[in-house]
Amino acid sequence: MLLKFWHDASQAALMPARAAAAMTAAVWGNEANPLSQTPGARMLVAGADLFDRLTRVYPKPEWNIREVQIDGHTVPIREEIADETPFYRLVRFTRDTSALAPSAAAALKQRLAGQPRGVLVTPMSGHHSTLLRATAQEMLKSGDVYVTEWKCASTVPAAAGEFGLADNVAHIRRALKVAGPGCHLTAVCQPSPAALAAVAFMSEDADDCKPRSLTLMAGPVDTRVNPQECNAFATKTSLALFKTNMLHMVPFGHDGFSRMVMPGLLQQAGFVGQNLAKHANAHIDYFWALVTGAQEAIRKHREFYDEYNALLDLQGKFYTETIDVIFQRHLLPKGELVLDGRRVDLSKIDVPLLVIEGGKDDICGVGQTSAAHELCTGIPAAKRAYYVEPEAGHYGVFNGKLWRANIAPRIAAFQTKWDRPSLLAA
Repeated sequence: MLLKFWHDASQAALMPARAAAAMTAAVWGNEANPLSQTPGARMLVAGADLFDRLTRVYPKPEWNIREVQIDGHTVPIREEIADETPFYRLVRFTRDTSALAPSAAAALKQRLAGQPRGVLVTPMSGHHSTLLRATAQEMLKSGDVYVTEWKCASTVPAAAGEFGLADNVAHIRRALKVAGPGCHLTAVCQPSPAALAAVAFMSEDADDCKPRSLTLMAGPVDTRVNPQECNAFATKTSLALFKTNMLHMVPFGHDGFSRMVMPGLLQQAGFVGQNLAKHANAHIDYFWALVTGAQEAIRKHREFYDEYNALLDLQGKFYTETIDVIFQRHLLPKGELVLDGRRVDLSKIDVPLLVIEGGKDDICGVGQTSAAHELCTGIPAAKRAYYVEPEAGHYGVFNGKLWRANIAPRIAAFQTKWDRPSLLAA
């Protein structure tokens, strides 16, 4: 209950030590100091830097998607807030064809204007939505993109009310409404069940803004299939224990004072615990990179951990409902999920469905997402597609070289196929 309070207290207690570390770095790293380039001084500075990075609170990163390269041309990107509620922002990224260099062919401008638009639903899993920066940037090569940016629960005033699974579904529908008819929907990891529910409701309602296609990537649609370690833990641990140990009150001094949240630091601790040696070695390597001046290694480490250590607290109601509904009672695949008094009927979904999984995913095992194909019985076989990237782990499904080389092109081709009816007759 008081973890957030103790975290704030520990940050206050660390302030003198952090100030001492900063002073150490300033003195022994100053080029005017004749000893600054000695091995001992470089180790002192490296140690001070590492201490600072291990103890600081990392701010929410910026998207910083300024441009993309398409057919050898640099295409500027505009970023704007298309919609906002107390719980999310919908960020729109647009390829600015008007800013293309005069040398850019008219054919390129015409092709960009005719490409599909997409809504990318990001997970609420302890990190900010910017963790999918590379995902959005690659998708921008084949169309403009709207991205859900979930707000840290500790920043949402308690007066805004609760946010649960039904609200997650409602926000996905809202994002599609704002984006307008003809958009393609892509859900990465955790929001896959909510995306299915949203599309089921929109299909049943004959909603004009129903997505033109749906892509699910490494999401827990049916966690009874090929369960991983985290699935087993969620199954064998009672919901009461989750509520007692994982929900904590936001302390005074934060906008979300008195709200119950699942702190992102607990979620991150679970991820780090699964690969503790890997993270420990990464920080040891970073220390020696600082000592030796290996600038590229320093840059890569900071780039990754600036994002990885920027944590987002989850809404308490959403967290416990997800554990209960998705990981313990499996209501969605059983056909028993009811949201706001309405049963989610996946057989109503009639839009083309693409499922992507990672062969080495140790969080969402192979088969958990592709279960959607068996559940969505209203989709004809011709509108289904499935791909497993054999060497991809969970993160590699939506980031890294395998994502760029093998997965993103498949999504783009799938969405383009269903965006242009003329191609279906070819």
